Amino acid sequence: MAADARTQPLLETLRERRDTRCRELLANARSEAANRVRRARREGRERLHDAIVDERRRAEQTIRAAEARLETVTRQREQAHAARLVEAGWDLLIEALRARWAQTEARRRWCEALLGQALDTLGHSPSQWRIEHPSDWASAEVRGLLETVEERTGREPVLSPDRDLVAGLRVHAVGVCIDGSVEGLLADGFRIQAELLAEYARCGGEEAPAGAGESRDDES
Repeated sequence: MAADARTQPLLETLRERRDTRCRELLANARSEAANRVRRARREGRERLHDAIVDERRRAEQTIRAAEARLETVTRQREQAHAARLVEAGWDLLIEALRARWAQTEARRRWCEALLGQALDTLGHSPSQWRIEHPSDWASAEVRGLLETVEERTGREPVLSPDRDLVAGLRVHAVGVCIDGSVEGLLADGFRIQAELLAEYARCGGEEAPAGAGESRDDES
């Protein structure tokens, strides 16, 4: 009994230390578990956020690519439409110029304007002018042109009929050509195409697409 009485306090102390240690271990385990849960949740949120960001980035890239394709297709359609307008307008313009040349008064004004431009460009050069004209031009008008040029330049020009020249004149002197033919008047293709498209827009059509009409300018 005496031994039991002596050992009992020691046993109680050991039990208390054991219980305290168990509580500490349990608390540490619970804390570690809670930390792991928090880390797992945080990492899960981060992975979810990264996944959402990646998916949003892929979606934005897909949308931008689709918009770019749509813009390209739309621009190609607009340019094809503008090219058709220019083609039709160009042919009509050629017909209109040839029709004006076929009218006596319009033809006279045409020649006067060209001679004025030639005089401004060539001045009173001592070089003899060579004037290309349609081969079917009326002889009376040819004689009138000879007299007019001789009166203004002091020298009779050389007239050169050209079967390929349908309408207009070309004046040559001192290595310069003043081209008043239909082809010469339409030589600045890009500017004329832009004016055709602008006129189409003013008449109620859609606004001309940027860069439209470049293909015909390349052909000119």
